[in-house]
Amino acid sequence: MRTPFNLSNPLPCGLLLAFLSAGIAWGPTSPIAAQTLLQPGDLAIIRVNANNRDCSGNNSADDLVSFVCFQDILPNTVLQITDNGWERRLPGRWGNSEGFVAVTRTGPAIPAGTVITFLLPPIGNAAYRAIAPDAGWSFSEESFNSLNLNSGGEQFYFMQGGVWDNSNTGVNFDHDATYTGGRLLFGFNTKTTWNAFTDNSQDSGLHPDIASCYHMEPTGNTTDYIGYTGPQSPATQLEWISRIGNPANWTTFPNCASMPAPPTRLDLLPSGIALQCSICSSCGPFPETLRFLLPATGGPFLVSYTDGRDTFCSTRRCRAIRSGIKRTPRPTSSSCR
Repeated sequence: MRTPFNLSNPLPCGLLLAFLSAGIAWGPTSPIAAQTLLQPGDLAIIRVNANNRDCSGNNSADDLVSFVCFQDILPNTVLQITDNGWERRLPGRWGNSEGFVAVTRTGPAIPAGTVITFLLPPIGNAAYRAIAPDAGWSFSEESFNSLNLNSGGEQFYFMQGGVWDNSNTGVNFDHDATYTGGRLLFGFNTKTTWNAFTDNSQDSGLHPDIASCYHMEPTGNTTDYIGYTGPQSPATQLEWISRIGNPANWTTFPNCASMPAPPTRLDLLPSGIALQCSICSSCGPFPETLRFLLPATGGPFLVSYTDGRDTFCSTRRCRAIRSGIKRTPRPTSSSCR
């Protein structure tokens, strides 16, 4: 029997972690249908070059976007990217005159922490390409126009698992597209503020599913060139999310030539989160002691256990557990399943 345990951090930058009693494994993602299922906090954008014309070698205004995933990316994993604005014109709807692309991993698994870079070509020109760590991705355009970042102001989102519907546009775009059933992973803005209902391609509202540390924008002026330049020492996923979410760890650059190359990877340390049990499995009724091990920083945490029928909390009122404190709920198993 695979019994799920869930742990979450109730702070805005929290991660959703799932424990499985079979093997006592943990992780915020699970491979489903041979791909990696990402949750918010599993992906972060770390570098944006929204106008590579002077550095492309062919006078082409390519865009370069570098990001990192904190889970291994399995073959067939699909990511989705759009630069359509949220609530560009209508409440609860996306614009539909820009791009939406589904990107599928066709190469071998990519280890967690590896920095991935995509090249987005100018509209109507060369194909999308993966630059690093290899070219093993395929790109499928599912929109009326291409995904390409505007100079002088642009917003875009990484997402996964949903269905994009361009809606009925006709000659004039109605900006009533929808995205249903998926998860918004990270939002990025090359302008200093998110602005809904401006009805132009250089603005977007901030989608309500994006938590405060899962988006980034410059704190000074609008820029086409911005990158994470903060600490590079090995850290846990929670620590990396905190670093990347800190505007002081970002630098804007005057042009593409002045931008340093992105790092090849962000080294990950063990999370410090684990689950221990005493008996763990039996064919008859038995009392069980579950011990949740939590990191010394990054809390408070909420821990709950479910046998598929009943849910038990780490405290009577499901109050937040402070960092490093271990709780011992005692659910009782009644049968072998």
